[in-house]
Amino acid sequence: MSKSLLIHSHVLFLGFSGIFGSAQTPKAIPQSVPPTAERGIVLAGKGRCKEALPVLKKVTPPLTDKQLRYTAAMAIPRSAMSLEQTETAVQALLLLNREFPHDPEVSSKLSAQPPPRS
Repeated sequence: MSKSLLIHSHVLFLGFSGIFGSAQTPKAIPQSVPPTAERGIVLAGKGRCKEALPVLKKVTPPLTDKQLRYTAAMAIPRSAMSLEQTETAVQALLLLNREFPHDPEVSSKLSAQPPPRS
């Protein structure tokens, strides 16, 4: 595993552990990651949603690598909700539910209760 991939995997783990509320081991990003997909995932993991969301929305639909598509799609709902882009979040959740219906993290995202509005 390359040093860069290892660093990005740790960034994803730290970023997504807060998103999903559990400390599960992140799924590794494949070696052939397009730079823009990787950039969007890393930005989302750092909480830089305003920068990450446009990248993720653009690169996720055409991705053919299933693991990369999953990782990018999982980053979209949190970023979208933090920017009050509910429709984008729902579209990403629908994509996740359609393409990964038996994944426990997807099921958890779909059944999570939204935080109360202040």
